[in-house]
Amino acid sequence: MSCQHCKSAVESSLSSLNGILVAEVNLDEGTAIVEYDEKMTDSNTIKNTVIKAGYNVSEN
Repeated sequence: MSCQHCKSAVESSLSSLNGILVAEVNLDEGTAIVEYDEKMTDSNTIKNTVIKAGYNVSEN
């Protein structure tokens, strides 16, 4: 992920999910911070949303 469009696309995709509280992409680090309500969504749904948007996912 290397451009503002990519950042916006991922943040928008994540923010569209129910239960997402924070979705922030850091282009310089190539990371995203996602906070969510575990009663409304889960990590697999979040990962699949990013993948469907056309980006790779790894967990730290």
